[in-house]
Amino acid sequence: MRVTIRIVACAVLWTVAGYATAAVNIDKVTVEAGRVTIQGNTEESHEVVVRIDRHEKPIESRSWGRGTVFEVVVEASDKISLGGGKTSHGFVVTVKHGASNTGGNTIYVALTEGNPVVGTFAIRCKADLVAKDGVLTFADVTLKDGKKLPVSFRLEPKTVLANPPANEPGQTERRAVAVPNIVPLKLGASIPLPVQSAGVTWRGNTYHLVCLGSIKFDLDKSDRLKADIQAGVTEFDNVDYDISAAVFDGVGQMLGSARAQCKVQRMWAGDVERTGRTITLDFGISSDYTRAAAFAVSVSNRKVLTPDDWQK
Repeated sequence: MRVTIRIVACAVLWTVAGYATAAVNIDKVTVEAGRVTIQGNTEESHEVVVRIDRHEKPIESRSWGRGTVFEVVVEASDKISLGGGKTSHGFVVTVKHGASNTGGNTIYVALTEGNPVVGTFAIRCKADLVAKDGVLTFADVTLKDGKKLPVSFRLEPKTVLANPPANEPGQTERRAVAVPNIVPLKLGASIPLPVQSAGVTWRGNTYHLVCLGSIKFDLDKSDRLKADIQAGVTEFDNVDYDISAAVFDGVGQMLGSARAQCKVQRMWAGDVERTGRTITLDFGISSDYTRAAAFAVSVSNRKVLTPDDWQK
């Protein structure tokens, strides 16, 4: 069936046609300076996808539907933390679920040297937005040579591919599954990891107390997999963050997981203190780790008090 997508910018409504089912649709798109907000409905059989369309090698963020309403906010940013006090420009994708817009996840996409795509991100003006066949193209990444890669939003059925060629003889069939926010894994290499804790706003500034900058995996002769994360920590309040990670094979099956704590202390001498930290994850021993191909990392969302709160 056909669904109407409302695009709101400068108090002007513009309607275009897309495609969706009654339970999976885009209801409203709001365009502001440097930001687009997409609202609609989805269900557990579908995923919320934001994609940089790079021909045969797209880069995308996926969040599984929960059978409820959703809100996706995509905005340009020049303060994406790379750890060690370094920042990058790029864009931020925030996905929320439910009528109260709670839960979900935030993805930080850096577009500087050392990342899969290097360029500048810009939200399109109202007149240049394109909605066709259920895909909303709302932004572009401009590369150094001037070429533009479109950035789009869509609701897609979860991918299941039967009989992948990577199956070993004598093993049960492994099916490819769509895993949100996974990153290719290369043993022994320092992999950029622009992941950070939820922001804490205080006196006009936003602080991310834990910023993960890079990760390096090591598989020893006993098939024990470990990873060291280089992180930056802002000492702001007494908070214990859980750093969780999972590794997957080439078809998206999880091989193992690990978790470590990153303790943040309450230190205040008239300004916040920033320190470097190495966080070690131990995934244990498994012969399956020899086929590890991708991973995902997350930081738990914790309640944080500001100095105004704990100095009362």
